[in-house]
Amino acid sequence: MNRCTVCNSELDDRKKNCSRCHATLGYILFKGVVIGKSVLIILELILPAFFFLYGLAAQNTLGVWVCYLMLLIGLLGVGQLIMGPKWHKPD
Repeated sequence: MNRCTVCNSELDDRKKNCSRCHATLGYILFKGVVIGKSVLIILELILPAFFFLYGLAAQNTLGVWVCYLMLLIGLLGVGQLIMGPKWHKPD
């Protein structure tokens, strides 16, 4: 059994939503929407990888800055995946 970290109620291991406080298990809370693993991978790993390769191909100062920025975003995404999902209570 899992416990909701918001209200401390017991939950079934398969549940992603708390029936008591309506908290949701996910990776990021963005404008009241909890983002899951697949969207996180697309937004913080695949898209930055594409722009990182674009920055490498540009071979100019802007391309280097794009590479640095995309590398930072990718590292943040990997860190969030390693830390795992958290309980978020939408407003």
